[in-house]
Formats: sequence, structure tokens, C-alpha cells
Amino acid sequence: MAQPDVMRHELTAAELLAPVLRSQVDDLRHWEAQLREQRPEAIHQFRVATRRLRSGLAGFEPLFDDRASRTLVNDLRRSASAIGDGRDVQAVRDRVDALFIDEADATSSRLHVLLAQRLDQIGGESWKRSVDHLNHSDYDDFTRRLERFADMPPWLPAADLPADEALLPILRSEWSRFRKCVQQALAEPASPDDERLHQTRKASKRARYVAESLVIVFGRKAKRMGKASKRVQVALGNHQDSTLVREFLIDARRHLALDEDAAQTLARLQEREASHLSALRVDIEQNLRGTDRVSLRAWMR
Repeated sequence: MAQPDVMRHELTAAELLAPVLRSQVDDLRHWEAQLREQRPEAIHQFRVATRRLRSGLAGFEPLFDDRASRTLVNDLRRSASAIGDGRDVQAVRDRVDALFIDEADATSSRLHVLLAQRLDQIGGESWKRSVDHLNHSDYDDFTRRLERFADMPPWLPAADLPADEALLPILRSEWSRFRKCVQQALAEPASPDDERLHQTRKASKRARYVAESLVIVFGRKAKRMGKASKRVQVALGNHQDSTLVREFLIDARRHLALDEDAAQTLARLQEREASHLSALRVDIEQNLRGTDRVSLRAWMR
């Protein structure tokens, strides 16, 4: 296989990105089929596929007819939102199971069953909504437009430039955008539902997927950027999952008929999750600061 420094001189931006786009669309359709069959990991992987496509279409927008790409980005966002509840349910289930690992008494066992049943109910309703979305004519229209876009991308003249020349300014812009979100998130202590963390998480995903797409052009430099933004994404994702668990436990206390012992056990679990959430904030700050290193971006000047 040709090395990155050779590939970037041989390929135009369009030639480099066209197979990446086609592969990502194929990946989305694959996980769509898996989701319909309720396959393990299908919801998570479908959402990952939508994020990759959204990041690529938005990040590389200067190379496309923006009217077409922006419409598809909005469609992908709607699909990810419609499917999102199922991913949240699985994340909450995993964390709730972990909370009960050291809870071996009869009261904890009963409470665990009640919470699992509640999650099964929520998960079943979520899966039905997901399939309803996939079966809707609007989704069918969207996927047809997406397939056409991948088969014949509406390239602008800039896409005919050598890959390194056309894509370096895009990567530089994405990283600058991400760094700005990081700096805003670090400016003041964040609350659990802070909008800055949400925006930083979105920016980290986009920076990661754009950087990963360009490893073939810029080699280890882009790979390091992808890894740094992924660490932020994972840290903020863990924070989001813990926040969802906290909300689920509050909701369970309102909706489940619990005796006094079960209510006390649930309160203890809520306290443990609150401590876990506080610990995650330390990890978030460390990873945010790690992305602002000059060594990650100096080569793009």
C-alpha cells in the first residue's frame, strides 16, 4: 500500500473522499438492516454511522454543493435522534448492572429486577419508535437521496485540487473549531447538564471523524489528532451516560412502588452515581487540556 506522503501527491480530494463516503453510506445501510432485526449493538453502530456521515458531510462541506450536503446532514440528525433512545437505554442498563455488582442482599436483588423490567419496557417502546421511523416514507426518500449523493457527489472545483492542498485548510478549521469549544468548556466549572459540554462533545466527534478520514493523507499527525479528540468524546460520553443513569434512578423512584428498604437502597445507588459523576469531571478536564497541546496542531501552520 502506498504511504500517506505518496498518496497525497497522487490523489485529488474528490478521489480520496469518494470511496470513504461510499463506504460510510454502505455501513449505515448495513446497521439499519441489523437494527430492524434487533441485533446486539445495532442501535449504537447505526448512530455511529450517522455521526461519521454527518461529520464528513459537514466538515468537508467546502468541497460540496452545500445545499445538498446540508439537507442530508439535517436528515441524518433526525434519524440519529429518532434512534437515540435505544442507545440511551442500553447505556443505562449497563451502568445500572454495574451498580448492583456489590449488592448481594435480597432487597437489592428485588430492586434490580424492578429496574430491569422498567428498562425493558422503555427499551421495547424505543425499538418500536425506531422501526416506525425506518419504515416511514420520509426515511426511504432520505436514503435514496443519500445513495445518489454517494454515487455522484456534487463536487465543487476545489475538490479537484491535490488532496493535501484542498484538505489541510479543512482539517485546520475543524481543529480550531474544536479547540474553541474546549477552551469555552474549561473557562468555568461545568454543571452536569452544561450546554458547553454538549457542544464540546459534538465538536469532538466531528474533529475525530474528519481527522480519521485524513490519516491516509497526513499520516500519524492526523492519527494523533483523531485519538486526542476520541479521548474527549469518550470522556464526555461517559459523563452523559452517568447523567442519564441519574435521571433514570430519579424517574424510577417516582414511578415504581418501592417499600422502605428498596427506597433506601435506591437512594444509596443514587449517591454512588453522584460520586461517580464527580469523578468523571476530573477525567474530562484532563482530556480537554490534552487536546490543546501545541504539538498536535503546530504542523498545520
